[in-house]
Amino acid sequence: MFNPSELLKDKLKEDKKVKLHLGCSEKKIYDFLNIDIREEVKPDIVDDIFKLEKFGKESVDLIYACHVLEHADFKQAKETLNRWCEILKPGGKLRIAIPDIEKVCAALLFYKDMKYLRSAFWRAVNVILSIIIKVGGLLRH
Repeated sequence: MFNPSELLKDKLKEDKKVKLHLGCSEKKIYDFLNIDIREEVKPDIVDDIFKLEKFGKESVDLIYACHVLEHADFKQAKETLNRWCEILKPGGKLRIAIPDIEKVCAALLFYKDMKYLRSAFWRAVNVILSIIIKVGGLLRH
C-alpha cells in the first residue's frame, strides 16, 4: 500500500497531517498532496480520485474535492463518497465544493431551455440532489 508519509516528509513541515486536494489539475495547494489522474498536469500523485486506490483505510486527515464530484453519476458518486469516508481517519474532514443550486435554478429561469440544463452543470445538480434524497445519512463518520 502507498505510504503518503514518505511523500509528505518534504512537503509538510510541521503539522504532518495528510491532506488531499483531489482533481487538482494545474491548481496546486501548498501543504496538500495534489492528486489528479492526468500525468500531464504534474500532480504529486497520479491516481483516480474516485477510487484513491493508493490510500489505506483511515490514512487521511482531510480531503478537499472542488468541483469534481459532479462529474460522477449517482452510483459512482455514492461509491466515491463511501471510499473517501473509508480512507479518512476518525475525526477527519471531508470538504466538498459543488455547483451552486441557486445559480442552476436561476439559469433555468433565465434560459427556459432544457438543452442548457442538460449540460454537465445540470448533470452535477442531478447527482447532488439524488445523493441528498437517497443517501441522507451517508456522510455520518
